[in-house]
Amino acid sequence: MATAGNDRPNAPHAPGSTPEDARVVKVEKTGRSRELFIGVLSTVIVGILIGSSAPWWWRVLFPQRAESVVAPAACPVDAIKDQLLGANGDASVFIESDARAMRELLRDGNIDCVEAIAGVLLRVDANNGSGLYFAGEVWRVRAKREPAKAVAWRERMREHFWRYVDAEKTLPSAQRDGKSEACYRRAKGFCAERTAWVSHLMAIDYLQQADEAGNVSARAEFLRRAADFVGTDVAYGGFDQVVPTVELQRRIDVRLRTGTAR
Repeated sequence: MATAGNDRPNAPHAPGSTPEDARVVKVEKTGRSRELFIGVLSTVIVGILIGSSAPWWWRVLFPQRAESVVAPAACPVDAIKDQLLGANGDASVFIESDARAMRELLRDGNIDCVEAIAGVLLRVDANNGSGLYFAGEVWRVRAKREPAKAVAWRERMREHFWRYVDAEKTLPSAQRDGKSEACYRRAKGFCAERTAWVSHLMAIDYLQQADEAGNVSARAEFLRRAADFVGTDVAYGGFDQVVPTVELQRRIDVRLRTGTAR
């Protein structure tokens, strides 16, 4: 079946259907290709200029905000160390930025970098909430990845989480309330949601220890600690992750009532 258009008598040729049109199309394509190449090359040159070899006046005219310093795939711990230790007493902006970087790195599973950055934060402030929390999370992930060393790594996790809990209690309520984003707006790194999450993880761990305990007195002590931590968890509203808070509380209550490990 014929189509309308070029099949009509005296209809104009479609573009490219004559040798002259073909030459025009070829020139246009060549011109567009050249423009595209020049554009890509310019972008690469500007990227190199900004990223690695910018002259001194570039950073004066276009200073980078501290918040834009986010850890790339290669861990920038040396740069972060220089920022924090060279901040002349006001490292709060960098600490907040580094806490956000640790959050993303932890999500990506780069726990070695998280550990390195947390170590720098704790060198600046031994009771920094973000440093203690993320250091504890590193050991929790390691315990899951290395079952043969899980007992030792869980102990390291609890060490940092206990330090977090103890430091949190010393702060006024205005520095430890709010949801998780409040933690990233505070250089000290504490907020109610993070504290509840730490309590959630500690309740799970102490319940596990109770189930693994070899004697009645040790089991009772672990269950008591689990109950204390799950109370903070419940008071905040609970979580669905790892073991849902409702189920966690139920398991702890059953063991406290029956004295059994299951």
